[in-house]
Amino acid sequence: MDRIIRNFMHRGVVTCGVDANAAEVARIMLDNDVSALVVIDKRLNACGVISKTDLIKSYGKDLALINAEEIMTSEILTVSPDTLVHEAVQLMLEHRIHQLVIVTQGGAHRRPVAIFTSGDALH
Repeated sequence: MDRIIRNFMHRGVVTCGVDANAAEVARIMLDNDVSALVVIDKRLNACGVISKTDLIKSYGKDLALINAEEIMTSEILTVSPDTLVHEAVQLMLEHRIHQLVIVTQGGAHRRPVAIFTSGDALH
């Protein structure tokens, strides 16, 4: 039987808005003990991801002056909760990423509902 992502993903998503500054992003990551968060637009759609690696590139700068939109990766890979785990892992390997955003889609909406990480794949 094929394994489906919905059975392995972290339900709920740690997010920030596109206008959040990098200091807020860092605080959200630390408070929630996550290595990445999903950036959402005003319509609550996933529009980017910020990883600790993205954030650390701003080391030494005034984080209060840098907004999420400036440091996020805007070309994010998303999959549905019904994606097979082996397909998700293959995408992660091909694109050299450590997390996928799981979204529900309806029309033009891409609402984040979960994260699937390389750690989840190991489990």
